[in-house]
Amino acid sequence: MGASAVPAGEIRHIVIIGAGHGGGTAAAMLRQQGFEGDVSIFGSEPIGPYHRPPLSKSLLKGELEQPLLPRDFYREQRIDLRVSTRVAAIDRETRAVRLLGGETVPFDILILATGAKARRLTIPGIDLERVYELRTITHARILHDVLTPGSRLVIVGGGWIGLEVAASARAAGIDVTVLEREERLLARVASPELSRFLTEYHRERGTKILTSAHVSKLRAGARSMVGSVVLDDGREIRAERVLVGVGAVAEDGLASQAGLPCQDGVIVDAEARTADPRIYAVGDMTRRPVPFYDGMFRLESIPSAIEQARQAVASILRQPAPAPEVPWFWSDQFDLKLQIAGVLIDADTSVVRGNAASGRFAVFHLKGNRLVAMEGVNVPAEFMAAKGFLRDEMLLDPDRLADVAVPLPESDSTVVPAEPEPDAEPAGAVGPGVPGPGGKPGEPRASYVQADGKVVSVQVPVGMTVMEGAVRNNLPGIVAECGGTCSCGTCHVYVDEEWVHLLAEPEFEEEELLEFIEGGQANSRLSCQILMSDDLDGLVVRIPAGASS
Repeated sequence: MGASAVPAGEIRHIVIIGAGHGGGTAAAMLRQQGFEGDVSIFGSEPIGPYHRPPLSKSLLKGELEQPLLPRDFYREQRIDLRVSTRVAAIDRETRAVRLLGGETVPFDILILATGAKARRLTIPGIDLERVYELRTITHARILHDVLTPGSRLVIVGGGWIGLEVAASARAAGIDVTVLEREERLLARVASPELSRFLTEYHRERGTKILTSAHVSKLRAGARSMVGSVVLDDGREIRAERVLVGVGAVAEDGLASQAGLPCQDGVIVDAEARTADPRIYAVGDMTRRPVPFYDGMFRLESIPSAIEQARQAVASILRQPAPAPEVPWFWSDQFDLKLQIAGVLIDADTSVVRGNAASGRFAVFHLKGNRLVAMEGVNVPAEFMAAKGFLRDEMLLDPDRLADVAVPLPESDSTVVPAEPEPDAEPAGAVGPGVPGPGGKPGEPRASYVQADGKVVSVQVPVGMTVMEGAVRNNLPGIVAECGGTCSCGTCHVYVDEEWVHLLAEPEFEEEELLEFIEGGQANSRLSCQILMSDDLDGLVVRIPAGASS
């Protein structure tokens, strides 16, 4: 997969198939980075790009539909977003896609972002009524409406989605049984230490968990609705509803039919390019190289999709490649915030830091003296430190890692801000071209100062976060990969000193992330945690140098 053969000046129309995190981010970034040509997005779902974590993490807690960007964003940015639209085929020779209704749409560059689909069980009874899967907003809405307190739910599959739904359902008073065919939960993606902890934590909160449970069939109850789940050893578990969550497979059918190399995901390079220089692919549908690891991986994560969107846009526009990122993942279950840095492969030593009984601990997985992956439970500082260890390939002492009395070492790339010169402005100070207050009641103004000195001032409605103000206005530098859940630290800003005292004190999770964030200063904050108010009219924040965009 060599250099792109498409000069940037010849790219007039970019088509994106898939309106998820990857496709939506790519479209927004094309405009953010100055692309003036036509951009079209075709999404099969009835709504535009939205945050997917709430589908499982907060299934029964609140609003499921959380758009990535305001509804009028695409019109304002001249992006042709078509929902409920399926692409039937890709014609590489004529450089066009054919929609299901017969329309043909030409492209100069095509970005595939079709994601993944739920793996289907092929067992008797799988087509009974009240048997569900969870991949889309439509699935989530159905489950949200039918899961009521006191009902019985059986979840087939003890992976991340199954456990997140189980936690939401138990919190809502639903009887939950999780069936996992392997000997332990999360057997393919988590360590025995984390698996054991989560199993006990769920059981203490009423989740019934059966491992080594091989489902042989679903048995009908009344009126063709599922009544029970039958295991191959003859055991039968009563069920009013069944959720099947046994993994996902890449939606690479279009790519495969078009002759692009696929292997449970379309094969791409480090710039998200396929074997065709005019076609890129991002997100769960790809098999990709991952920095710091040998081999090719299919990563099912929002951070990975966003990283690949940045790679693709940089390559298409002939811009410098973004810095490689450490893969990371997160999950919310009950009151637990689980954060994983790296990919758990080839480790030969596991070191536990902290005490699982307290609900705050980390498991560092090493190969020799180098970190391979870290799993954390309610320890955001350790998570941020681990990302630095992985990025810088630091040599670590396992005994010191295990001793909570010994501070974690600083990453080699940790930035220690230099003392300002006597006449220099303090970091984040209001400078020439930065307006002060000027909003209106209910819509105060905030100014975002980029690392190159460019200032963008926008009105941010009261109750919206500074992060959301940046995202809705498509401002570079504030990425917020986790969607504002205080899990990633990618919305870091410096707050001008005159405004710091007007902000609410950071909560524990924000403080922990800021402790190890690269380039942290006394006036560092996470913009996802700063709620705008009329008192903050004129707020000035500065984007750190090197922030992802």
